Amino acid sequence: MWKPLNLSEALFLSGFLDDVPVEETVELMQSFVKEDFSYMEVGCGSGRISDPLNSRVANAFFVATDHSVDMLSWAKRINPGTSVQFRLMTLPWKLPYHDNGMQFIFSHATFPHIEPMNLSKLFVDMNKVLCDGCFMSHEFLDGNNPESVKQSYHFMTQGKPLYAYSRHAVEEMSSRSGFEIVGVKKSTELRKKYTFVKVVCHENG
Repeated sequence: MWKPLNLSEALFLSGFLDDVPVEETVELMQSFVKEDFSYMEVGCGSGRISDPLNSRVANAFFVATDHSVDMLSWAKRINPGTSVQFRLMTLPWKLPYHDNGMQFIFSHATFPHIEPMNLSKLFVDMNKVLCDGCFMSHEFLDGNNPESVKQSYHFMTQGKPLYAYSRHAVEEMSSRSGFEIVGVKKSTELRKKYTFVKVVCHENG
């Protein structure tokens, strides 16, 4: 059962012990955003990516979400004066924003910690929030085995395994929720960043 994280666990999961340099992720995300964009980070943690990315893009509207009250409080405390709006997710699949309001959504080191069923629900909600034809970029722990989804014990968080996904599993989840994979980039030995586009559906008549 999903529960909000306490501060010590949230600090761990937010990437303080992550093996991907922040600068590399900020550079990658910056290639997707433009001036006057509205964009969202899912699982922002301490804001260590949200704030520097926001400072590089003029006139952008940035919402950073997390499901930990403690983590959001910490993010606001260590990023004084930021224009990033830190908002709480009451559930991991319910984003605190209106439909068709975002032009880019991304996450970093977040999805491996979300159970597959909840992640599928989050994808559906991201489809609602993202504008038609716009992009997302998310990192997955790579499941290099015949299973579509497996629990990985390479890393443990508070005694819990992370979730790894094969390319086939990611494709199925994205297509069911109205997205198409348009790019895959290796970020570490065990992780890959997937780029998605929201498919525009034209109703007949």
